[in-house]
Amino acid sequence: MHEIITLQFGQAANFVGTHFWNAQETYFTYDGQDESLVDHDVHWRGGEGAHGEETFTPRVLIYDLRGGFGSMKKINEMYEAYEEKDPLSLWGGQQSSYIHEQVPKNQYQQHLDSGAPADLEKQLLSTETVKVWSDFNRIYYHPRSLKQLNGYDADGGIDPFDSYLKGKELYEKLEHDHGVFDSDFRPLLEEADQLQGVNVLTGTRDGWGGFSASYLEILRDEMPKMTIHTYGLEGPESSEADKHDIKKLQPEYSFTQAFNSIHETSTLYTPLTLPLSTPRHLNGFNLQSQWHTSALLALAIENITLPTRLRRETAVLRMTGLAARANWRGQQKINQLELYAPLQQAAEVDRRNILRWGWASADIPGESTFGTMAVFRGVDGETAADELMQSLETRTAPLTNKLIQKTQSPLPDSFPYLFDKVDGVATYTSLKTSTLARHRLKSMVGVVKMCMPRGDDRDEMVNGLEDIREAYELEDEDDYQ
Repeated sequence: MHEIITLQFGQAANFVGTHFWNAQETYFTYDGQDESLVDHDVHWRGGEGAHGEETFTPRVLIYDLRGGFGSMKKINEMYEAYEEKDPLSLWGGQQSSYIHEQVPKNQYQQHLDSGAPADLEKQLLSTETVKVWSDFNRIYYHPRSLKQLNGYDADGGIDPFDSYLKGKELYEKLEHDHGVFDSDFRPLLEEADQLQGVNVLTGTRDGWGGFSASYLEILRDEMPKMTIHTYGLEGPESSEADKHDIKKLQPEYSFTQAFNSIHETSTLYTPLTLPLSTPRHLNGFNLQSQWHTSALLALAIENITLPTRLRRETAVLRMTGLAARANWRGQQKINQLELYAPLQQAAEVDRRNILRWGWASADIPGESTFGTMAVFRGVDGETAADELMQSLETRTAPLTNKLIQKTQSPLPDSFPYLFDKVDGVATYTSLKTSTLARHRLKSMVGVVKMCMPRGDDRDEMVNGLEDIREAYELEDEDDYQ
């Protein structure tokens, strides 16, 4: 069935993941409706609820800290009779309840629970009512998908989960006491008939960078040939002033340590950085709202991964194929995700409205693109797509692949009102490899030299980053535009 397992690590990742899963729910069709665009078995697992009814829940493991699940209960209505043999607490000396204190549901969740008509649901969500990712969640998860890690609080507290080392130590404790691969991941693996790969959403500048890096090391050891696509939520790069202050540089150092490990174990690495300014073409966009920023990230991820779950075989591109097209030269795992929405006619395209989440927030003159994987949604025909691409792209990559899909990108009622259309939006999404990556890699080398004591370990990390950087330098300027 070509299944995909998703791993989500931390609040930032779970905001993005919640938007993604809410969008996947919109593809389900019922009696009298057309066949679904996607193969649900790729991302969803069939099962049986507490009363014998058929259920579908995501193939996902969701990790968060104490208090990070908000009002969500571990045992939901579908599995009210479910009893988990493993302790609810995955880390810590004493057992504790799944949610350390009961958090009341917001109006949106209460409305979903009541089964009332959906007309008012979008109006019940706002930047004030969405505090954690479960506030706008529409999905029932299997109890084994939800993994609370005790020892740190999601809101920081007096001992925040803020460094690579803390994440690595937490993982090592969890692995010793719990055996992550066998108890968490293997049950999902054994349910898969023909696993495509693993999608990973993770924070990288705090403890989740160390935790996910350690997790992926075990995963790669157990499955050396598996396709692993990691989306690293990075936050903004340290300012030039902070780069001369070792204390202020610690988040960047934590990220560099995490990246160094995650890059080695991942097939593809897509950095996701927050925009530095508010996109001017979006309705009421709030740069300070994780609900808003994660919605756009999830929209782009939903689009670029669409080929991996399509029902129509002629349009399917499995994760191995996506990775091969994004990294066709073999040494360029790092790519940049871009989104243009809403998509208009070619003559109306304004390139200033392209959203970029890679290591460059703007198109830098003199840089070159090695390859592009593009997905058009809400576009009818090859000619229209080619015209749009000419308007959107200033450089032609040696290798460009594109998928054209008439169906627009879905916007569930949990999606913030950023576009004029309510249910869907036409979009252009691309995944690129380019020379842009070399600049951030050079900066990382400087961070290591500033923060790490001299010795073999520092030399090894510096040399490793320099080797990665070389893959993004041009061998022959004439070969690229």
